[in-house]
Amino acid sequence: MMRKINALPIGYSDVKSVIETGYYVDKTGYAQELIEKRNPIFIARPRRFGKSLFINTLATICNGEQKIFKDYHIGRPENGYQWKKYPVISLNFSSLNCSS
Repeated sequence: MMRKINALPIGYSDVKSVIETGYYVDKTGYAQELIEKRNPIFIARPRRFGKSLFINTLATICNGEQKIFKDYHIGRPENGYQWKKYPVISLNFSSLNCSS
C-alpha cells in the first residue's frame, strides 16, 4: 500500500503544522545550541529561507512544549536539553507598511 504524500508545507511558519505534514527537517540541534549559549543573536537570511519557521521552533521549545519534539534531536534524553520555560516576546513587522 502506498503512503499518501501530503502537500509540501510551503509558506508554513508553525512548527507543529510542518511536523504534522511529515516534511520537517530537524534543526533542533541548532536551536538547542542557541538556547544554551544564551548569547544575543540576529538571524538574517534571504527571503523564503525559513526564518519565521525557525523562530517559531525556538518559541515552541522555549514555551516548554517537549511532546512536540519527542522524535527530534532536542527531545532525545541523551542530548541533555533541560526543558525549562522561558519568556517569549513576539514582534511581527510583516504587516507594517512603510514608504520611507
